[in-house]
Amino acid sequence: MNRPNAIAIGRLFHAHDCYVLDDKTRVLSRNGLIRLLSDGARKRGVLEPYIDALPRRFHHLAMRANLEFTPPGGGTNVAVDVDTVVEICSAYAEALGRGELRRNQLHLATNATRVLAAAAKVGLSALVDEATGYDAIRERGELARIFSDELNAWEMVFTPQLVARLCALGFAGQRNVAWSGGAYPRPLAKVFRRIYDLLLGDGVASRLKERNPEPRHGSNHHQWLTDEARDVLKRNMGIVTFCAQQSHSRREFLSRLKAHYSGQSSLVFAA
Repeated sequence: MNRPNAIAIGRLFHAHDCYVLDDKTRVLSRNGLIRLLSDGARKRGVLEPYIDALPRRFHHLAMRANLEFTPPGGGTNVAVDVDTVVEICSAYAEALGRGELRRNQLHLATNATRVLAAAAKVGLSALVDEATGYDAIRERGELARIFSDELNAWEMVFTPQLVARLCALGFAGQRNVAWSGGAYPRPLAKVFRRIYDLLLGDGVASRLKERNPEPRHGSNHHQWLTDEARDVLKRNMGIVTFCAQQSHSRREFLSRLKAHYSGQSSLVFAA
């Protein structure tokens, strides 16, 4: 039997192994999916119990959840293709909505729903491409592809869901600050700069400050970025928001972001 080989590897949602195979299949490792569903409570094991515990109409998914492949270091690993991951997460979401889950399964459905929400706009395949570096459309050191020579039109980059969660975590000056719209609390500028640096490269935030010393409505920092750089920000807001939702403190959120993005040349531009 010829197993496909992994040609790119990454970490999805902070700590879950994902790969692109040489036949272009995007996959999560079986253990990675188990950790994703269990919120890290289970590090490894078999996936069948998670599927068998669902209503019978979903049991066929178990047959598609054992794809063997060869990881970069050799040997054999077992994975689940992203389409099946979405179907498993959708099964949990559907069963939750119909009241078909036991109490000890509710956390699995909650995590599955978060995955679906994070992947809703760009798709799980795109998130895997970004996490693994397979979609390497940007290279380090190309500052001309980050900074625009002219002011671009305003558009939303930091979503209301993310802003509200950052306020709840304490980035607005104290924990559990309620925000439901309007101008962003000024203290959030610090964490926004950190997000710029992690997604676009160390030093990007300080260069934006040099170009735009007094950001304000109509002249926000992101308006001085190229279309490509703003696209990086927008396409990653789902991951950033997921990390914020999974975190219980400012330190945990920044740690998750750093672990996910540090050193990923497909997303990060170097100064």
